[in-house]
Amino acid sequence: MEFNGNVSGNVPANVTFRWTLSDEGEIRQGQGTLRLRVQTPRKLEFNIFATLEVLGLPVGCPTTASENAPVMCECIPILIDEFSLLPLGKQLIRLDSAVAEFHKYPESKLHIIEYFSGRASEQIVTQRVSWISAQLKKRRLLPQEFYVVISEASNGKPFTKIYILPPGAVTPAP
Repeated sequence: MEFNGNVSGNVPANVTFRWTLSDEGEIRQGQGTLRLRVQTPRKLEFNIFATLEVLGLPVGCPTTASENAPVMCECIPILIDEFSLLPLGKQLIRLDSAVAEFHKYPESKLHIIEYFSGRASEQIVTQRVSWISAQLKKRRLLPQEFYVVISEASNGKPFTKIYILPPGAVTPAP
């Protein structure tokens, strides 16, 4: 997100600029200038309040201005990983990364789609879903924080897709 300030009139050459933000957001670039870039938090909706203070103006001149910027989540699923036929150890590393990324998005859900060949037995499907669920629980995810769904792979090869679903996001179709 970006905020722009403007100072007009007979402005002394020695003025300086100082930006402050409300609790939301983090200044990334532009402190000391009229153009501020802010990193917004990963939340469903919030407001960022930015205040620009102009130091060095003559007495009687207004020295501060504030702006409020409401922000809402785009609410689309975020594909964070996809893989097929990896050794178990590499799958665990991928799940660890997915869980770490998931924790950056408060109030979201982890959505995993497991694709199987049309020849996969019900037992294989059940074992795979149980294994993934157990691994996520070992990583301290609560059952209500993730979903594992199954689908038939269009190319016949087993495949995994992992999404983060922000609140209000449409669930991706397998």
